[in-house]
Amino acid sequence: MWYEKLSKYFKENKISNKELSRILGYSETMISRYLKGISKINAEFIAVLIKNFPEIDLQYIFADDSSDSNILNEPREKYETTILGDIREIEAKLQSIKEKLSRKGE
Repeated sequence: MWYEKLSKYFKENKISNKELSRILGYSETMISRYLKGISKINAEFIAVLIKNFPEIDLQYIFADDSSDSNILNEPREKYETTILGDIREIEAKLQSIKEKLSRKGE
């Protein structure tokens, strides 16, 4: 599962939940819930995660373990460009919405 892979990554790199909480800006409790698979992660968390840990391979993290891991055979660069582009587009749209809402409130 994805949360086991993320948890393993942070353990191997000796990054505690407390430190991860500080880096990502989430509570230590929420980090623990994510890394134990208790809570589902959202696009915002993924964006913050990749911004701070660009070396994490999302394709590997979210790959279906029951299938052949070589089935996609896409270069990592292509995958990162696509998903990171989507995340940036979502962030830009959210920022635009926030600006419009703040103008309405004035």
